[in-house]
Amino acid sequence: MDDYSTPEGCLAAVQKNGWLLHFVPEHMKTPEICLAAVQKNGNTLRNVPEHMKTTEICIAAARKDGMAILYIPEDKKSPEVFSLAVKSCGMSFQLVPEAMRTSEMCMDAIMKYNFMVKFIPQHLLTDEMITAVISNSYVVGKFINKTRMELYYAANKIKIHHDTPKQMPDKAYDTLEMGYDEETAIQDGELMVDFHKEFEYGRYYRKATFEKFVLHSKLNPTTRERIKEYTIYQAKV
Repeated sequence: MDDYSTPEGCLAAVQKNGWLLHFVPEHMKTPEICLAAVQKNGNTLRNVPEHMKTTEICIAAARKDGMAILYIPEDKKSPEVFSLAVKSCGMSFQLVPEAMRTSEMCMDAIMKYNFMVKFIPQHLLTDEMITAVISNSYVVGKFINKTRMELYYAANKIKIHHDTPKQMPDKAYDTLEMGYDEETAIQDGELMVDFHKEFEYGRYYRKATFEKFVLHSKLNPTTRERIKEYTIYQAKV
């Protein structure tokens, strides 16, 4: 049985389970005991006396459980506290004042809970965040409004262009097939795809190969940059 009759007993109890701070008599609560409790369970900050909620204790609580910011005094809510809170629990992002939300916080939040995107200010929303949300999301439609959805689709829609036939060099092969022989050689009239000036760099992609191995990720397989547009052309051999 836990012993709350001595400071040592109280400290031992909260080190075992932070929630046990609730049973520590008020006159027995010390900064050391309160710090130990929130380091074990951040949300037990609710049981820390207001006058003992120091910067150190508040930071420790936010680092352990982001939702502890519900119990942090206004004068202790600093950028550091909010940043630690969101890193610990993405859900806490919705409790961060809009003026204090940073790009780093936004990304930390959506990487943990992608539906936190609805709390990201328009001016902080980037293509990288949009891509992260869509690639990891199966619940986006439930949490964002039509305007946001239109933005996501517009930002991720790939533009397709068509160009005249391009002359292929001798023994050209599909870059993703990694090697040349007569069977894999690109044939005259085959549909090819060019993006990020890949043709100029001596990299060639059959349309079918591109659609099978590249298009689903929307990322350049060499540079990992996002593909926003590509051109379809015929091979001229």
